[in-house]
Amino acid sequence: EPETADDGSLTGVPVGTFPAPALLTRTSGELLGKRAWPRVLAERPVLFVLGPRDVGKTEVARRRLGPDHRTVNGDGLRRAIIQAARYRGWDRELRTTDRLLLDGIDCLEGRFGAVDLLGSLIRERATSGRLTVLCEGVDTSVTRLYATLPLVLRATLLLRFPVGRGRRRYVTERCADRKLDPALARQAVLMEPWSYRLVDAALDRLAEAEPRFDAPVPAPGPARPLDRARGTQSDPVVAAPKSSRRA
Repeated sequence: EPETADDGSLTGVPVGTFPAPALLTRTSGELLGKRAWPRVLAERPVLFVLGPRDVGKTEVARRRLGPDHRTVNGDGLRRAIIQAARYRGWDRELRTTDRLLLDGIDCLEGRFGAVDLLGSLIRERATSGRLTVLCEGVDTSVTRLYATLPLVLRATLLLRFPVGRGRRRYVTERCADRKLDPALARQAVLMEPWSYRLVDAALDRLAEAEPRFDAPVPAPGPARPLDRARGTQSDPVVAAPKSSRRA
């Protein structure tokens, strides 16, 4: 019977059968560090990256693709779909580039022809051994492409924001970047809703209002005379200016 390994891949799958759908959830920090990627994400030729806004989908997708890849954003993809429908075929570069990022896909809801057309492109690339990463846009219509691809070709990565210690670790690291005392940023850990963008904005405002660790200490002013009666320092007495008028 097939079993799921720690890295998300399947073991014990009989030869000639399709593996189960690969769905993993991670934070972007877990995938942008030095830790090795789960094997199932690194091996399958089509990767769907889903998650809320500002969770790090594009950064993670670029990490998977490496520096040498082509990116097509939402507007560019819409134009490419229209052109492919008009000329009954995809642009050669989109078909043959080794690594392709389709970023911010949000134009497929209710557009069955576009789904079939884009699915044919991704399927052709995958069966040719070319890597394609698709990032969710403002809606979830990118998942309409699931039905156009065999399970063996695709994996899905669902990104989420950290919780608990993960949040505290992120805030502490960002405070260190700004030379801020993490004790001053406790509210940045507890804030709701929580996102990387909102935390960074809050810490930027705090950095403008609080002195940093490396900020120069202001030089002390001149010593004031001691008030013996009260045992405190009093302000120096300034003599009143003499009047220039004669009595």
